[in-house]
Amino acid sequence: MYPDGEVVTYDYDRGGQIKKVTGRRMGMDFEYVKEIGYDEWGQRSYIEYGNNKNQSGTASGEGVKTYYTYDENRRWLKEIKTLKEGREYQKIEYTFDKVGNVEKYENKAGRYETNQKYEYDELYQLTGATGDSIQRLYDSGSIEGYRADYKQTFEYDIIGNMTKKTSRESKTQQVKNGMSLNYEFDYQYYGNSHKAERIGDMYYRYDGNGNVVEERYGGHSSPDTGSVAYNYDDGLYSADYGFALTRPGSGSKENGGVYERRYTWDYRNQLLKTKDNQWTVNYRYGYDGQRTVKYTEETRNETLYFNSMWQTSTSGSGHEWLQSKHIFVGESRIATKSNKEIDGKTESSLSFENEHQYWYHSDHLGSAQLTTTRSGELHERIEYTPYGEIWVEHKYNLAQGSLPYRFTGKELDEETGYYYYGARYLDPRTSRWISTDPAMGEYVPSAPVDDEAKKRNGNLPGMGGVFNTVNLHVYHYAGNNPVKYVDPDGMKYRWVHTTHEVNKERKRISEYRVVEVSKDSNSDSDKVYDEAKENAKNDKVNEKKKIHKYDLYKEIIIEDEEKPDGSRIVHEWSVFDTEDSKEISSKKYDKYRENIVVRIKIFTGIRGFSKQKDVEVFSIPEDRRKSLTND
Repeated sequence: MYPDGEVVTYDYDRGGQIKKVTGRRMGMDFEYVKEIGYDEWGQRSYIEYGNNKNQSGTASGEGVKTYYTYDENRRWLKEIKTLKEGREYQKIEYTFDKVGNVEKYENKAGRYETNQKYEYDELYQLTGATGDSIQRLYDSGSIEGYRADYKQTFEYDIIGNMTKKTSRESKTQQVKNGMSLNYEFDYQYYGNSHKAERIGDMYYRYDGNGNVVEERYGGHSSPDTGSVAYNYDDGLYSADYGFALTRPGSGSKENGGVYERRYTWDYRNQLLKTKDNQWTVNYRYGYDGQRTVKYTEETRNETLYFNSMWQTSTSGSGHEWLQSKHIFVGESRIATKSNKEIDGKTESSLSFENEHQYWYHSDHLGSAQLTTTRSGELHERIEYTPYGEIWVEHKYNLAQGSLPYRFTGKELDEETGYYYYGARYLDPRTSRWISTDPAMGEYVPSAPVDDEAKKRNGNLPGMGGVFNTVNLHVYHYAGNNPVKYVDPDGMKYRWVHTTHEVNKERKRISEYRVVEVSKDSNSDSDKVYDEAKENAKNDKVNEKKKIHKYDLYKEIIIEDEEKPDGSRIVHEWSVFDTEDSKEISSKKYDKYRENIVVRIKIFTGIRGFSKQKDVEVFSIPEDRRKSLTND
C-alpha cells in the first residue's frame, strides 16, 4: 500500500515470475502491466502495459507492447520491439562480438532512426563511439524534423585510468541536447594515485578518503587552513576533510570570474552539500545509506525520498507538494504517477493523477530510451552517449515536463549534472565517479583457511577483484565498458548479459547422471527424478543408475537460480556422451524426437514448492549416435 491509499497487487505465474501488476485507489482500478510472458529460459519474451486509457479514463484498444528476441545459442538480447496497435515505437537490434561486447545497435521505428557503433581495445575497454539520429516529419518521405550526430573517443593508461576523452557533436532543427558534447579532455593525475588533479581546464582537490572536495576552473584555489567545519550527526562529531570547504564559490567564467564547486562529505563518505556559482544543494541519507532529502537553497526546491517507490517534492512554497509514485517489476521502474498534495492532504480528485502517468521503455542497459503516456502516446525520446550524457532529448508534448530517471534508470540531478546511484554519484561528462569505490575492501581475497574462504576467493566481486586490473582504478565506471556492464548501486559492476533482468547469480548445487529409460517405461520417470533429487540433496554427484540396456548416459545439471524478486528457479540441463565426453546439443537431439524415452520433471518454484516443468530427454540408438557426434 502506498501513502495515498493505493494498493498495488502483483500476480505471479506458477513458476514464481511476475505476470501482472494492478492497483486500486478510491474505488478505481488501474492496470500497470496487463501481462508478461516468458520463454523456456525464464527470460521475458513480451510485456503488455496498461496504458490504453482515453481522456475519460476508460480502456480503449491495446496498451503498448514490447517483444524481446534473444540469440538462440547465447541467450543474449538480440532485439527489442515496442508497438502501439501496429505503430512501431522501438525496433532496437543489437550486434555483438564473440565475448559479448556490443558492436552496434540500430533503432528503426517509423519516422525515427538511430544508429550507434562502438570500438574496443584488447582489454575490451571502450575506445570509440559514434552515433547518428534522424526524426522525419512524415511516415514516408525524406523530410527531416531533426538530425543529430556525435563521436567520442577514449584513451587509457596501462592500469585503466582514462587519459583522454574527445567529444564532437552536430545537430539541426528542433532537437535539444541536454549536455554540450563539444569538448576535449586530457587527464592529469596526482602522483601514485588514481585521483585526477586536472581534467581539461578543471582542477580537483580531494579529502583523505578520496572524495572530491573542490572542482575549479583554471587552477586550484588557495588552501584555507584557518578554519575547520564540524558536523554533528546522531551523537557523533566529525570534521570535514579537505581545503576551504566553508569558502563559497564566486563569480562565473562568463563575467570574468572563476567557476568553482565545493563538496562537503560526512564521516560515512556520503555527499552532504554541493555549492557552485549557481546552486547550493544539501543532501541527507537514511541509515540504509539511501538518499532521503535533496534541498536547493536558492530556489527552496525540496525532494523527500521515502523509498524507491514514493517521493514528494515542492517548488519552494511548501504549500503544495508533488507526489511521485513509482511502480516496479523486479528492479526495473516501469511507470510513474504524480499527484498533488495541498496542505498535507492528497488531491481527492483523480484528474491530475490521470494526466500525469508515464511508462518507461528501456534499452538493454535499463536506460529510459522512450516514455509514453497513459493513452500509449509518445511523450519523450532520449538517446545517450556511452557514459550517460544526454545526446538527444526530443519531447512530443512540450506542455508536459521531463522525468528525471534517465541513464540506466537512475535519477539525474539537474543542479549538478550527476546521476545518483545510491552509494556514489556519477559524472557522465568526465566518465568518473566523484568518490572512491566503497567495495574496494571486498575485492581483496581472504586467507584460504577454509572452504568458504576458498569459494569466496574464486568468485571475487567486480569480476575478479584485485586480479581484474581495472578494479584498482577506484573511480572508473563499469570497467571502462559502459555499453556492456552496469553498476546498479555504485558498489559493484556486473555484466548486463544483454537480456531482460538476467544478471542472475547462478549457483550449481549438484549434478547427476542417469541411464536411459525405455520408451515404454514412463512409470519409472518419477523414480529417476526422485533418486536424482535425493542425490542432489545429499551432494552425491555423478551416480549412475542402470535402467535400460543402452550405455548412453545423460547428464542433467540442476542449477539453483536466485531472482531479484526473491524467487528460486531450477531449470538448467545438458546432455553428454560419456564414451568420449563430447557434448551433444539438445538442438541436434530434436532430429530424433521419435526416440523420446522419458520426461524428467525439473523443479521450479518460488520460496519453496510451486510448479513442475517437463523437460524432454532423448534416446539415440548407437548407429545414429555415432553419426550425430561426428557431424
